[in-house]
This record gives sequence, structure tokens and C-alpha cells, in this order.
Amino acid sequence: MKTNSELRTLAHGVKTLYPQVHTVFEMGGETSKYIRLGEIAGSDRVVMLDYQSSSECAAGTGSFIDQQASRLLCHVQDVGRAACSAPCAARVAGRCSVFAKTDMVHAQQMGYTPEQILRGLCEAVARNFKSNIVKGRRVIPCGP
Repeated sequence: MKTNSELRTLAHGVKTLYPQVHTVFEMGGETSKYIRLGEIAGSDRVVMLDYQSSSECAAGTGSFIDQQASRLLCHVQDVGRAACSAPCAARVAGRCSVFAKTDMVHAQQMGYTPEQILRGLCEAVARNFKSNIVKGRRVIPCGP
């Protein structure tokens, strides 16, 4: 199973490079993932205590954010900075990429700036991730 190998590899890499991390949120080009990590006492072995991967929908994936950033003439690496600079967010639906894009086009027509639209997109993706992938699962902050 490719997905289980991918999750195990991601878990091992994170634990090797960032041993203080116990919860991973990963947003790839095609899927998003939640992984909660643990260790076996007296061992270097990493254990996935819980995990969830997104469905087939494009909403909330890196490729969707990349496409929408390009449509707004923004490089994907600048989305975070642009979104954080906006004083408010345009309302964007996060459960469906078609609805999200429709909301973004409507926001442009209503005069929202690209920064406000990108902030709305980021907030929508975060809401979608929280409700559809994390689904009330345990999130453990990093230790010192």
C-alpha cells in the first residue's frame, strides 16, 4: 500500500529531523494528512498512533492553492505573506474546490483585493482541514 508507506516514511523523517514533534499536518499536491506520532520506550522506532488522509476532493490541496494563487497573479510561495497582510478575509467556501473558486471569483467582482481573497482561501483550507481531516483528533503541541 503506497499510502501506508508514504505515511510511515513521513513519520520517520519528521521524528528523525524534529524529535520534539508529535503531530504532523502535511499538505501535499494531491492530498492532506494528519499524523500523531509516538515512540516505543527504549527504542528508536517511531509509531503512528493515529492518522488520517484527505479524500479525493481537490479542495485543501497544495495544487488547488497553487492554481488559485496563479489565477490571482501571485506565486504560491508568497500566499502566506499576502494572506497575513490582509486586514480582513473574503468569505470562501472550503468544502469544495468548485464552490471555493466560485466564491473567489465573486469576491474579485465585489472588489476584494487579492490579499483578502487569499486570506479567505487560507482560512477556508484551515477550516476544511480541521473538520474533515483532524475531525476532533488529538493535536499535541511541540515540546521544548
